[in-house]
Amino acid sequence: MLPCLGYPGLKKKYPHLYGHYGTAWQNQRREFDKFPGAILMTSNCIQRPKNTYKKNIFTTGTVGWPGVTHVSKKNLEPLVERALELPGYPKDMAGAEVMVGFGHKSVLGVADKVVAGVKDIHLGPTLPAFVSPNVLDVLVKNYNIKPNSTPNQDLKAIPG
Repeated sequence: MLPCLGYPGLKKKYPHLYGHYGTAWQNQRREFDKFPGAILMTSNCIQRPKNTYKKNIFTTGTVGWPGVTHVSKKNLEPLVERALELPGYPKDMAGAEVMVGFGHKSVLGVADKVVAGVKDIHLGPTLPAFVSPNVLDVLVKNYNIKPNSTPNQDLKAIPG
């Protein structure tokens, strides 16, 4: 979900973007049901859409779901058409403030728990785009994070 107000260049180039919606991906079935706009899924975190909002969801790239319209990144026309058909939120939000991202002190206050929580995990099935070879090397060496390989190799490596 895109916190567009955190990127002034996006807001200037695309004034119709109004910001971040929702919480974590696992809440999408509840939250998307209440969202009055079109939704583009760009990661593999899609869950089985409810019929109440299925026609408002679109997928692109490697993401897909049976019965959900898949659009090309070069042709988002079906998504835009659906967005224009839906009510959206009121556009008279002048003077409203939206905070995006995390507060520095909030993150530092739980940093030890976050670091402990990500040690010795498997990462995948595909690596996030921000994980470059150098970042992956740091994660593997310092946190024992293991990128997924093949299903059989991964199952053998999981204790228990």
